[in-house]
Amino acid sequence: MTMSCAGSSRRSRPFRRILAVCLLPVLALVAGAQTDEFAGFDEADEGSAIRDPVAPVNRGIYVVNDTLYFWIVKPLATGYAKVLPEGIRDGVGNVFDNLGMPRRGVNCLLQGNLAGLGDELGRFLINSTVGVLGFCDVAARHCGLEAHPEDFGQTLGVYGVGDGLYLTLPIFGPSNPRDTVGLVADTFLDPVNYVVQDLPLRLGIRAGDRVNHTSLHLGDYEMSKETALDHYVWLRESYTQYRDEQIRRR
Repeated sequence: MTMSCAGSSRRSRPFRRILAVCLLPVLALVAGAQTDEFAGFDEADEGSAIRDPVAPVNRGIYVVNDTLYFWIVKPLATGYAKVLPEGIRDGVGNVFDNLGMPRRGVNCLLQGNLAGLGDELGRFLINSTVGVLGFCDVAARHCGLEAHPEDFGQTLGVYGVGDGLYLTLPIFGPSNPRDTVGLVADTFLDPVNYVVQDLPLRLGIRAGDRVNHTSLHLGDYEMSKETALDHYVWLRESYTQYRDEQIRRR
């Protein structure tokens, strides 16, 4: 019997899984980043209003990221999944989610979302104690306290900073200037960067996080490629619409 301490939302939102893998296809190589909800966004036609003046460069980087996913990340994640049961991998993912509390909590505060900040503090207290250092998401399963996936890119958007042009970043995938700045800012809220002084070890921890995450969502990235007419366009449109919606709902 496979053990599992994951929150109910982990399996109930398939599009969340697709986003997490699609947006960060090769992040397991060097670092970690946010994973968020995603549902209901469509691939746009050629009349898209999204600014993509460096599309040839973006497409080239997309091809590199895509290749690295299939040649490095997926084989690593597949092998990892064969060694550890899903319940253990769920728990490992919960531990890393728990470590993301400072980023989520601070950005809730910056956005004036005091209820979200309270939820995050409550989740951290409950999961770090009763949940065995975050291994079990007790706060979500038994207390109804869900995580608030806030980041500094969203915070900038809430204060009126536009996304500018579309970018595909090496390793990190879809982005824009605003979210790239946010990504850098959020690294200062990552407790691993302060607790672990050795840089190679920090990168190894983040790589392990992404390999673990990918192992839980094998096949999602492939499914998105099969259903999209142009996968690059699908990622661009979906990412932009998704981020816009995150900011609007604030």
